[in-house]
Amino acid sequence: MIKKILMITALVAGFSGTFTIIKGLDGHYAKAAQLEEVKTDLEFVIEEQIRTKIESRMKDIQARLWTLEDRWAERFLKQTGESHDTLEELKNFMTPEARSDFRQLEKEYADLQKELKKLEDD
Repeated sequence: MIKKILMITALVAGFSGTFTIIKGLDGHYAKAAQLEEVKTDLEFVIEEQIRTKIESRMKDIQARLWTLEDRWAERFLKQTGESHDTLEELKNFMTPEARSDFRQLEKEYADLQKELKKLEDD
């Protein structure tokens, strides 16, 4: 009789231990899956913030380029009496400092376009 009680107690303890281990492992892997999901969401949020900053900077640069182009187009028109035919013609009319600034802004804009494309490809 005592052997049966000990055997039943051992079986109950064994099943309880097995259940506890299985439940613990399941919880561990569930947390790992949740952590992976949070990581993916965080990466998406960070990429969106970077994309927004790049696009905002590109808009600022484009506005600056248009402002410079308009300003120098007015000067070109006043001095020559006609409109410029190409942007290169206008750049050649600009002072060396203005031309350098304009080209630097164009380069920065192109670099940001590449960075944005790279971000979208990833």
